[in-house]
Amino acid sequence: MKNYLLIILLIFTHKNGNSQVVEAIDAQKKQENSITKKQFELIYEKVKMLPNQAQVSIAIIENGKVNFYGIKRIKDSILTINNDTDVFEIGSITKVFTATFLSNLVIDRQVELKSNINNYLDFCLKDSIEISFEQLATHTSGLPRVPESLSSPSLSLENPYKDYGEEKLRNYLINKLKLLNKPGIKCDYSNLGFGLLGYSLSVIDNTTYEKLLQTKIFSKYQMKNSTTNRNKIEDRLIKGLNDIGKVVPNWDLSAHMGAGGILSTAQ
Repeated sequence: MKNYLLIILLIFTHKNGNSQVVEAIDAQKKQENSITKKQFELIYEKVKMLPNQAQVSIAIIENGKVNFYGIKRIKDSILTINNDTDVFEIGSITKVFTATFLSNLVIDRQVELKSNINNYLDFCLKDSIEISFEQLATHTSGLPRVPESLSSPSLSLENPYKDYGEEKLRNYLINKLKLLNKPGIKCDYSNLGFGLLGYSLSVIDNTTYEKLLQTKIFSKYQMKNSTTNRNKIEDRLIKGLNDIGKVVPNWDLSAHMGAGGILSTAQ
């Protein structure tokens, strides 16, 4: 039977900046039995253009055995480091967790995939638009990538979702919602859609997205270093960088938490 290899990259991230990064030299130290020569070379090839101080944390899982491998760019070199217990923003990998919540509710017969989310909210979408849980989870809802106010060319990308809370989300959905396509027709990637999915599931469970994570997934799988609450892991959080290596703010996803708000480690 063929062995299967899974490599997980947790990288955070380039926001703004226009200068080109100079290629770093390879100064990695190949840890004994941790990675193959081919993997060693592949890692360098993929990260040599990262900005100064950028990090990658990798988990390699093969035949049930896990090895961790971390690298960091320091000035003109790519160096090997231990960072498997450091915390990264995992971005849109969060959507996998949000979809897992939905699958749990479906299995427990609390919702049906094709049910209209309006049935579970205390407000109606503009023009009586109907969107199902399935359409949100498969990016076929017709919703745009982000609400109109978050797509403005003048919007600062340093922390764009910070002030977009529940009140703004509800107001947008009730009064300003415009679909790109009729729901169920076409796949269009939507952070708004998954943010709305996470919000809706929280409403159904009468709790917060963070509590959903902790009770339904993190505690079940002993993911003790995973959270959406930055205060819990601030001392181990890897700072975000733009493409010239300047530290930029971490993102506060607010009402879009289900689309990208989880912080976690490679472990």
